[in-house]
Amino acid sequence: MKGSDVNRFISFSVVLFIGALLCADSHGQEESEKIEFRVGKITDKQYYFEDAKQKIPYSVYIPKSYNPKKKTPLVVALHGWGSHASQIIRYRNFVPHAEKHGYIIFSAQGLNRTGWYGSHGPGGGFFGPRNLGKLSEQDVLNVLKIAEDNLNIDPDRIYLLGHSMGGSGTLHLGMKYPDKWAALAPIAPAIPYTGWMIERMKEIPTIIIHGTNDTVLPVQATRDWVDKMKSYKMDVKYIEEEGGDHVAIAFKYFDEIFKWFDEHKKPRKK
Repeated sequence: MKGSDVNRFISFSVVLFIGALLCADSHGQEESEKIEFRVGKITDKQYYFEDAKQKIPYSVYIPKSYNPKKKTPLVVALHGWGSHASQIIRYRNFVPHAEKHGYIIFSAQGLNRTGWYGSHGPGGGFFGPRNLGKLSEQDVLNVLKIAEDNLNIDPDRIYLLGHSMGGSGTLHLGMKYPDKWAALAPIAPAIPYTGWMIERMKEIPTIIIHGTNDTVLPVQATRDWVDKMKSYKMDVKYIEEEGGDHVAIAFKYFDEIFKWFDEHKKPRKK
């Protein structure tokens, strides 16, 4: 990520044509359309979000190993305040690890750069409509549906990762939709306003990363959150980097994150 992008964040090939029809609904695209993605290269896309009456960007990476006949794990990525879906997917080391481990990445915009993915409530957010939080949350679900409708996604291996505001969204969506995710990876997260739902995510393995020198979101709030998770006997791995700041930490722990994802998938229902 360029220096200008980092500053904005702090303020918070082989071509594969994959054709599918997306069914129109009240949340998704106005009309069915054929989706074209690239294999081995990041693709920046848009879809029409009917409830928001606008086109919303999202970004995609499909590993070179992708086989349409084989179920493939998916990471849904959520950017930080003031950032963009096209930026988090380009975080240093993210795509190389997805390629190495054979994961698809879809990064969601959350409607705009400041929507909070519903973690500040249905009206929570900045510089948007009164129901920005609700729309921001729904956008993530819409992007997940695009992935599921167009690619052979393993339903037992869908993961959610987010940085800063995106970390808050990761925790919120983990609590609100616990049946969707195999594991979570919030990085330097803001603590969601909806933390009272924490027990709902008690079955989701979670890796949390934060730095002790984070001046944007001080580490103590995350320590308290991890302690609460442990009180519910959740499967949580907490990595605290001594001297780590708010930005660089987002690029440094993809080895640990993808190892965590590799080790966890949703248990089969009896």
